[in-house]
Amino acid sequence: MTTPNRRPRHVSRRAFNLVEVIATIVIIGMLGAISAGVLRTAVDGYADAATRAELVNAASATLERMVTTLRDVPLRAAVTPAEPAITTITTDSITMHNGDGVARVGADLQLIIAGVASSLTGDVSDFQIRAFDQDNAAMALSLSGDACDPIRRLELTLTLSRNGVSETLRTRVFLRCMMRGAAP
Repeated sequence: MTTPNRRPRHVSRRAFNLVEVIATIVIIGMLGAISAGVLRTAVDGYADAATRAELVNAASATLERMVTTLRDVPLRAAVTPAEPAITTITTDSITMHNGDGVARVGADLQLIIAGVASSLTGDVSDFQIRAFDQDNAAMALSLSGDACDPIRRLELTLTLSRNGVSETLRTRVFLRCMMRGAAP
């Protein structure tokens, strides 16, 4: 007599026990935390780069506008030898005889033309002006009146800051009125 194929009464089914489930959750959580840290660093880097690019563009446009204005400082009328028409200069402002100028007001940099102030840029954390004479020697600031006469070149340094990111640009301006063959 043959015996039919019998299955064992107790089929062993393999299932996850509680320890395995908890270990899996912990491993997935650790992988998620590491991935989130990497992604967060990448997103922060992108945001900082975008902010930095905006600041560089704003500072560059601001300095270009200031350079255009300051290069065209006129000569003082009926004065020999030639002298630029600058009335006062401090570490963060310039005023010309006609009232035009550049000044930092709080976190704003303003250009004053014909008595009307217009904002060049905001987010200014530092703005410095340095003046140089015909021998390229730095002049002590604050200057006013006749003390401004030897100025031949200006150096402008602008620092903009936003969201913890700062960018600094510097440029030099040669006064055209002093470069047109006018005797210093």
